[in-house]
Amino acid sequence: VLCCLHESYVIAAAQARQGAWLMPPGQASASTPSELAVELVREKLFRRLNQELPYTLAIATESVRQLPEGQGLSILVGVTVKNKRVKAIVVGKGGEIIQDYVAVPTQKELSRVLQVPVQLVVTIRVADG
Repeated sequence: VLCCLHESYVIAAAQARQGAWLMPPGQASASTPSELAVELVREKLFRRLNQELPYTLAIATESVRQLPEGQGLSILVGVTVKNKRVKAIVVGKGGEIIQDYVAVPTQKELSRVLQVPVQLVVTIRVADG
């Protein structure tokens, strides 16, 4: 496997164009905090719920705001599900799935990638109709 990876690296390096860096030093992603939050929440839900429900979920950032005095970011992500049964599965017993397997790991990863403290709240609601 290592030989294949090395060969892939050599080929990619040989074909790469020289030029200016696309991002400044220290910036880990071209995505906005809002985009990162949604994608990380989606990833954690997909990994935890496997094939059960992920395709019935709608995930969106509801707000991102700078906290005062350089204290980081506050991000609110909403997950919309199709009915109460699905909501119960996504939330888990005592909030275990949404809190322990989604919100906490996502918050830690966002803080690491964005290099600022992040307060993340993930809410679950049932779609209208």
